[in-house]
Amino acid sequence: MKLIKHNAFYNDPWTELDRFFDTAFSAVDRGANRIPVRVYNTEEARVLELELPGVRKEDITLNLEKGVLAVSAKRKVAYGDTDSEVEYKEAIRVGSGVDFQKTRAEYTDGILQVHLPKREQDKPFSVSVN
Repeated sequence: MKLIKHNAFYNDPWTELDRFFDTAFSAVDRGANRIPVRVYNTEEARVLELELPGVRKEDITLNLEKGVLAVSAKRKVAYGDTDSEVEYKEAIRVGSGVDFQKTRAEYTDGILQVHLPKREQDKPFSVSVN
């Protein structure tokens, strides 16, 4: 049996084309403009913390619809003599059990904190045993 040495300079052209598209558009696929989110629960509410450094409070939009919180934000970035605008978007399923009418949001030092109060019937409670 004869061994054939692999030529590293030649690969299948389709493989090379796939590799090109994977690297060229990977920033879009990874969600380069997605918002980092932390979620935690307290007894009273579900709390979301979203990192939006460099964004002005006026450029943040929150919409709640059908159990989904849609967050969008814009910030201006200067590139030499030109200005560009970067847009961030995130949709977070908050589910049921939230009193949407009492939702509040605060923006401090680049952190957007959204408080989604739990409905009374969904809050934990103790049952006494007789």
